[in-house]
Amino acid sequence: MNTNTDQNIPATRNAARAFHGTMRGFYGAAHDQVNDAWRLAVHIVAAMSMREPRHAAYFLDGAHGRYFADEVLDQVEAGKRLNDALHNVSERWMKPESQHQLTLAARVDEALAARALRR
Repeated sequence: MNTNTDQNIPATRNAARAFHGTMRGFYGAAHDQVNDAWRLAVHIVAAMSMREPRHAAYFLDGAHGRYFADEVLDQVEAGKRLNDALHNVSERWMKPESQHQLTLAARVDEALAARALRR
């Protein structure tokens, strides 16, 4: 997946866990598929949450990234294409089921704030 936007997609900083690690557990040694999934996820989460790609990467590298990846893989295993699964899950996370849940955009902001505190 070499596109012009790839240069704006930051590399994972948590390859063993969170979104990237979960994808690696699913795809195994197919590093190209894992990296393609990462780039696509960062792009879609950034677009859907209207945040910068690096902020989407913070979200995917954090604790929520693992759960996000689990939901994406549930759909992939059910026969959805990865792109469609990422869009579906992102869309679902944009609409909280109750007033107590955070939207995808709020979770991205939360990940950004947590990263800022660690500096």
